[in-house]
Amino acid sequence: MMLTLGLLVNTDTASSNVKMLQSSAAVHNPKHKTNKSGEKDGENTPAVKPCTVTNPLTNQFYDLRSLAAVTKDIDGQTVIVSQPWMTRGLDYAGNFTLGICSSPISLPEDLDGDDFSSVRNKTEVAAYFTSPDFPHKMALGLASTELKFRGRNLVMEYTGGDLCPNSKTRRRSSLLLFSCDREIQSKAKVSYIGSADDCAYFFEVRTIHACATAPTGENMGIVSIVFLIGAAAAITFFGGGVLYKLFKRLDLGQPPRLPN
Repeated sequence: MMLTLGLLVNTDTASSNVKMLQSSAAVHNPKHKTNKSGEKDGENTPAVKPCTVTNPLTNQFYDLRSLAAVTKDIDGQTVIVSQPWMTRGLDYAGNFTLGICSSPISLPEDLDGDDFSSVRNKTEVAAYFTSPDFPHKMALGLASTELKFRGRNLVMEYTGGDLCPNSKTRRRSSLLLFSCDREIQSKAKVSYIGSADDCAYFFEVRTIHACATAPTGENMGIVSIVFLIGAAAAITFFGGGVLYKLFKRLDLGQPPRLPN
């Protein structure tokens, strides 16, 4: 997998990726509204960051932002670094390219005029298909930053792709299933599972980032607790040594012992 350098923020791809993250944050963190009791709705509800989710059953936290496109400052300019994830279709005779929570497209200039022919926002396409038998890229869904749980399965849906065969209304979509893999050597591995009616496509993404972690705030809390315990142990150890030497120096005999 190669990191592909994207455009400046004032280009279409960068703007669309940034807007997707901003709009997702706005959806998950709406403005407070006052309810009948005078309290503000959502006042005690923490904002959900894009490309993260908490399992409502186990309260475990999942963060896939490391697999998404990122914004970086290079030589004083803000650029988008996309992360395209590719997999072969095997018996489907073609290749799939996906982005996680973002578009895998780095340069809009790389798109042919007939690519994603029935999609208006081409720079927001998050999954597409290419084949020697098909002259242009085919969109399999637009980017989303919303992770969901279907039972115990962590999934993400991309909808709004090119029109399905023999349909004027149905559009191609993709379903990504994320599986925790702590032994994988790379950041992630995408596998094509199958499709239904050449309209809905299914993929598995194996990655260590799909394993449950603690939110950043909780991590800092755990570190603070460990630090305080270590500091207390150090103070007790060194303080006891200093007290013992003081008793010896003043010839006060043995230091007093605490009762059992």
